[in-house]
Amino acid sequence: MKQRLYSWSTLLFIGSALFLTSCQKTELDGIVIDFRNVSGKTLNNLSVNGQPLGTLSNGKSSGVRRFDTFGMDSGMPDCQIEATVDDQLLEGVSRFFWCATEKSALKPGRYTIEITLSPWTSYNEAGELVTSDYLYLQFK
Repeated sequence: MKQRLYSWSTLLFIGSALFLTSCQKTELDGIVIDFRNVSGKTLNNLSVNGQPLGTLSNGKSSGVRRFDTFGMDSGMPDCQIEATVDDQLLEGVSRFFWCATEKSALKPGRYTIEITLSPWTSYNEAGELVTSDYLYLQFK
């Protein structure tokens, strides 16, 4: 009787363990992105869609990061990104797609996104020409 009870307990434990591990999310269950810094600068306090990535030195990758959803527009990454570079807070230009006619969601899978700096010229309130950098993203 004890042998039979022990066998059932063992089977129940193994079955529960297999069931619980099969419910865990893997990379293929969602969107997995590796961010690569090719900006020539160190990106401090980097965050993408509110997910903190920390400091990312030039030429380094973030390692894979999982997202439940991630946007695209016209084939380009469409997300909120910001980082501090040389004590200046920079934001991404990927939110500046004016038409928004080709917005879509990435399908589950693994992606690499390169981060570069893009100069941006505009005018301040005094009408003076101002140049600053923005973070620019592209799929690789």
